[in-house]
Amino acid sequence: MNFLSTLRRSMYPPAPVETKESILPADDTSIRETSDGHRGLSIAGATKYFSSQAALSGVSLDIAPGEFIALLGPSGCGKTTMLRTLAGFEALSAGHITLNGRHLDDGSRPLPPEERNMGMVFQTYALWPHMSVADNVGYALKLQGIRGQEYQRRVDEALALVELAAYGNRPPQELSGGQRQRVALARCLVTSPEVVLLDEPLANLDRHLRAAMEDSFRDFHQRTQATLVYVTHDQGEAMSLADRIAVMRDGRLIQLATPEVLYRQPRTPWVADFIGQGSIMKLPGLTPSTTVNGEHLTASLRAWNKGQNTKTTHVVVRPEHVRLSPINTTPRSAMSGLTSNNGTDSQIGARVVSSIFRGERYEVHLRLADGTQLQAYSPTYLAAESAVGVTIQRAWCLEPDA
Repeated sequence: MNFLSTLRRSMYPPAPVETKESILPADDTSIRETSDGHRGLSIAGATKYFSSQAALSGVSLDIAPGEFIALLGPSGCGKTTMLRTLAGFEALSAGHITLNGRHLDDGSRPLPPEERNMGMVFQTYALWPHMSVADNVGYALKLQGIRGQEYQRRVDEALALVELAAYGNRPPQELSGGQRQRVALARCLVTSPEVVLLDEPLANLDRHLRAAMEDSFRDFHQRTQATLVYVTHDQGEAMSLADRIAVMRDGRLIQLATPEVLYRQPRTPWVADFIGQGSIMKLPGLTPSTTVNGEHLTASLRAWNKGQNTKTTHVVVRPEHVRLSPINTTPRSAMSGLTSNNGTDSQIGARVVSSIFRGERYEVHLRLADGTQLQAYSPTYLAAESAVGVTIQRAWCLEPDA
C-alpha cells in the first residue's frame, strides 16, 4: 500500500450505516458501553517492539469520553509510537486497546485504521494543494458516498467549528499556517470520529501563532467536548490545554495527573526536572510523596549540614516558594549556612550566581553554602556574588527514579 493510500485510509473512516445529524461527537449518554460498563478509550499493558528494542513497555491508560489527554515527553520516549498504535499505523506486540467496548488491537488481530472511527491531525497538515479548502474538508464525505445537501451541510458545519466558514473557496496555499492547521482539524471532524488524534500539530508554527492556536484548540474542545489525544514535547502546550497529562520516558508511563498536580506533586526527580522550573535538593529525614514546610526544611538542612543523618530524600522547590531578603552580614558569614536575620532562624545564607531578566521579573540563580543550586524570582535585579537571605516556604518530597 502506498503512502497516499495509507494517508487516505487513516484520515477517513468509512461511512456509518445510518446518516448522522451532526458532525459533533455524541454526548456521553449515546456512546455504547462495554459489557462491564466501561466507556471511552482504554489502553492496557501496551507494548511495542521494533526488533529487540521496546518502544512501549506496558503502558496502561483510560481516557474518558470528551477528555483531553496530552502525551508528553522528550524525543524517543514513545509518545508518537503510542499515537500510531491508537491510529492503527502500528500493531501492538502485546496488550490491548479498546474504544467503547470495541477491540482495536489485542496484540495479534489489529483493526485497520479505516475501521477505528478515529481522526488524525498531522504535524504537516497533509492538505491536497489542488483542492479548495472546502473540497479538502469534504473529501472524506465523498469517499463515503455522501453528496448533495447533506455533504454541503457537514462541510459548512465543520468549517464553522474551526472559524473558517469564509475560506471554503480558497486553495490551502493562500492560508496561514494556523489556518491550514484548522482546515486539517475540520477535515478530521467532518466524519464524526469518536477520538481525534493530534501529532504535534503546533510544532511548525511560530511562537505567536502557537499561542493563538492554543486558544483555538482550547475553545474548540470546550464547544465540542470531543475526545482528544494530543502528542507534544512542549510542556507549556500540555499544561495549558490538557485535562490530564501522561508523562512518558523510555517507553513507559511515568505519571498521569492533572497539570496542577503534575506541577505541584511530581512523582520523581526526573518528572520534577522535566515539568516547570525549580530546584531539586537532597535532604535527610523526609518522607516521599509529602509536602514539607519551611520549618521542617530548616531542621532537615541543619541535620544535613551537621552530618546527623545520611539517608536522604529528593525534594523539589519551586521558585515561587523561595523568598529573598537582604542580609546584614559579611560575605564569609553569609555563606556559612543557616543564619539568623532579625531573629528569624529559618533563613539560609546564599550567594547570587546570576539574575536573568524575564520581562515581568528576574530569574535568580543562587548557590547555598554546601554548593546546592537554588532558583528564585525577584522583582528587582540582584548583582552576582551579592549575599542574600533565603526562606523556603515549602517543598515536595519525591519518590526515587525507577
